[in-house]
Amino acid sequence: MNISLWLDFFQHFFWRPLLYRLPRKLAFKLAGAVNLKLALRFQREEVSAYHQHLQVFYSVDKITAWHWCCWNFRMLGREALDAYFLQRVNQAADLDWVSLDEQCRTSFSALKTVDNGAIIIMAHYGRPILLSSYLGLHGCPVGMLSQPVDESNPHLNSAMRSFLQFKMRETVRLAGGRWLTLNDSPLALARAIKAGQRMIIMLDLSEPDPTRQITVPFGHGQLLLPPGIVRLAKQTNAKLFYACAEDHGCRSVCRVTALSDSPDEAFAQAVSIFENDCQAMPWEWWQWSNLPSLWSADNRP
Repeated sequence: MNISLWLDFFQHFFWRPLLYRLPRKLAFKLAGAVNLKLALRFQREEVSAYHQHLQVFYSVDKITAWHWCCWNFRMLGREALDAYFLQRVNQAADLDWVSLDEQCRTSFSALKTVDNGAIIIMAHYGRPILLSSYLGLHGCPVGMLSQPVDESNPHLNSAMRSFLQFKMRETVRLAGGRWLTLNDSPLALARAIKAGQRMIIMLDLSEPDPTRQITVPFGHGQLLLPPGIVRLAKQTNAKLFYACAEDHGCRSVCRVTALSDSPDEAFAQAVSIFENDCQAMPWEWWQWSNLPSLWSADNRP
């Protein structure tokens, strides 16, 4: 058994199921602390890349970037534990550690009453499955597009594959919408939206083909992103929203923002809001270690 498989097996089948039996606040605290310790011991390259790209992007000192890096790996421990605690959730009152930002009430109401389908743009930021669970439990069922979590995904070992299947099963149960993966036909996604579904789609995925990339300003450069969200919105006339679930230790706060009716403008708005989120709490973005595949510096004079 290699180190990666052993680590995933320990976390997903022993440690986190054990934490799930503890009081939630204590469980989240321990989950964060142990996830950081394990990352520092067994995921040194990933930790180093995350730290390095954070420091360079924001031009901060090593100590500040290191604190941010540690906060991220603690948060990821809590995020993974969320899936286990969702097993206890059957109604809105059970999800009492998640709330909606009061400033987002109007946008949330617009999302609930949308008639012709909607695309909810999110990023790998904070604790995303709490957003979809919160929406579903508050009268706003949502579907989602994710990576495949079966044997067709060569990047998943058997332990991670089993965990992600469990995580998605609990998430979809509460979100209440349709779950599609990148293995499904794009037509299935378009049909779901045209039928009135609200679908969550992540914006921060890499697009390896430079001829297909769309560039959106981000920091002192631009994100290099797939064109799928904009293209799908134009095809389906879907209303677009940006959303996130911020990590606040033992709690999470959801935010929803209605965007422009123009798909191009809406996508740019979503990235701008996401950039502001990262500026405020850079450690909440999971993807700093993958920055070279997602972003390029602005080399214009």
